[in-house]
Amino acid sequence: MNSDDKNEYRGTKFQKQNLSRRDLRGGSFESCEFANCNCAETDFHAAVFDTCTFVQCDLSLASFKQAKLLGVLFRDCKLLGIPLLHCDQLALSLQFERCVLQSCNFSEMGLKKTKFLDCNIK
Repeated sequence: MNSDDKNEYRGTKFQKQNLSRRDLRGGSFESCEFANCNCAETDFHAAVFDTCTFVQCDLSLASFKQAKLLGVLFRDCKLLGIPLLHCDQLALSLQFERCVLQSCNFSEMGLKKTKFLDCNIK
C-alpha cells in the first residue's frame, strides 16, 4: 500500500493486501475498493470512507471509532467483535450483503438507512 503521509486515497483498489494491525487512523478513502484484504485489528479511528466497498475481507476486531462510513458496502465479509456504535452516527450509511456479523455492537444506533441482505448475525 503506497500513500503519502496524509493517508488520502481516491479510487484506489486494495487487492489481497494484509492490512492487519495497521494504523490507518484519520485516513481518507473515497471511492476505494478493498478486495480479499485482511483488515483484522486495523485501526481506522476517525477515518473517512466515502462510497467504498469491502469484498471478501476479514475485518475482525477492526476499530472504526469516530469513523465516518458514508455509502459503504460490505459484501461477503467477516466482521467479528466490532463496536459499530462508536462510528460517527451523523455520517453513517451502510449496507451488508452475505456477511458474517458476530459480537458487533449496534446498540443505540439509528439503522434506518442500513441494509442487511442474507447476513448471518449473532
